[in-house]
Amino acid sequence: MNKFGGVFNMKKLFMISIFLLIVLAFSSVAATIDKSEIIVGTDSTRRSNSNADEEDDQIIYKSNTFRITNTLNQPLDITDITFPQDSKYNISVSDSIFQLAAANSTGTKSRTITIRSIIPEDLPSFFENDPGRRKEQIGNVIVKSSAGGIDQSDVNIPLYLQAENFLEINKVYIKVNSGSKKSYEDDDAVEELKPGDKIQIIVKVDNKYNDRDPEDLDFDDFEVEITADDDEVDNAEDEEEEDVSPDDFTEVEFAEFELEDDIDEGKYDIVIVLRGEDDNGAFQGEQIELTLEVEKENDEIAIRNFDEEMELSCGVRSFELDFTLKNIGSDDQKRVEVKVSSSDFEYERREKNIEMDEADEEDFSFTIPLQPDITAGFKTITIRSYYDRTDESHAEFITVKVPDCLVEEPDEPDDEPDDEPDDKDEDEIVIIQPDDEITGNVIIAGEDIVESVEPTFMGSSAYLVILILAVVITLACIVTLVIVLIKVNKPKV
Repeated sequence: MNKFGGVFNMKKLFMISIFLLIVLAFSSVAATIDKSEIIVGTDSTRRSNSNADEEDDQIIYKSNTFRITNTLNQPLDITDITFPQDSKYNISVSDSIFQLAAANSTGTKSRTITIRSIIPEDLPSFFENDPGRRKEQIGNVIVKSSAGGIDQSDVNIPLYLQAENFLEINKVYIKVNSGSKKSYEDDDAVEELKPGDKIQIIVKVDNKYNDRDPEDLDFDDFEVEITADDDEVDNAEDEEEEDVSPDDFTEVEFAEFELEDDIDEGKYDIVIVLRGEDDNGAFQGEQIELTLEVEKENDEIAIRNFDEEMELSCGVRSFELDFTLKNIGSDDQKRVEVKVSSSDFEYERREKNIEMDEADEEDFSFTIPLQPDITAGFKTITIRSYYDRTDESHAEFITVKVPDCLVEEPDEPDDEPDDEPDDKDEDEIVIIQPDDEITGNVIIAGEDIVESVEPTFMGSSAYLVILILAVVITLACIVTLVIVLIKVNKPKV
């Protein structure tokens, strides 16, 4: 009896379970919505701006639609559609209570609902915990229904608002070893980097708001942050703050960082995050990722810890050149050499047969003398490293400034006689004219010379008297000749 009673109870329990599963299955699919999420606004939607001049720009509404369908073979009553009630959004729907015909009938089995919301002025478009997302969930749309007097399961759909992101990373520029900058975009790789390379990151940030109403909004004190996913490049991490005006851009320059000499070969990701709030409090920004690809040579001897520019002090006749060699390659080295040379200083020195295992380093200090005939100006010294004695690895160039005070002036011989007169005492010549009564000498006077000049006959008084007499006689002769000619030509009576 107990045995058959137990079997009967098991069958009864099984049938009840099947019935409940069937009821649950039907109730769970009574009403369906054609979307898994509802988004009001797009990535190009403007926000409201309470400070705008035009009233239509002060409050901006956007709408979207979704469709409810009855899946039951009996009429389905939609009893309510709920949504967030915050006045900030002022959400409304076109209809919330209606009946849908049975799925197997010819009646209206579905209906399209329009949902409308304000796009608030502080709506964010960047989320650090999910940088790829541009929309904000403000709640859910819940559809309540019943069929045959039995409440069906609610249909719950996430509701999002979306607006345009106006704070963007336009470009990322990277300079390696102070070379020319190259531009990179999201997910790009910076290739062929080596241990010891110096890297500078420059981020170009755009404010895409225009400088006219209603979008005339600044981003004050926005931040750009660089983070690394590996301790090997954690010295790349940095943060800067800047401002950018509407319809403008700015370039944020980060401090240069260096890849460690002992860094492993491989790929290292860095993340650049831009974030800031506009004047209305809307949080916006962007995130991009770059990959640093580090390669190591088998044989590479780097030159480190030297001054690229030097200036000598007055009074020295030699100076010290300090530097370090480091094996940054993957192989041990048995025959490393280094050569320091300079034609400007007439100097050359070479160190040979240096043994260096991987990651080993060795310090050097060379004394470079100044030649007596050294000239002032900028001079060049070259440091070259070699592996296997003759295979050049690295070359570095150092600029040394030699000041004028280190140049020796040559002794000049004194060829001028001691009694050489000074240019300022040069003789002055004075001509003294004779008085009327003087008929003799003209005197030329100088410091050391007085010379007497004898006057000529034409300059004497006798020459003047004779000249006057000659003129009178000539005039008398002319007058006499004229009279004679008149008498000869007179006609006879």
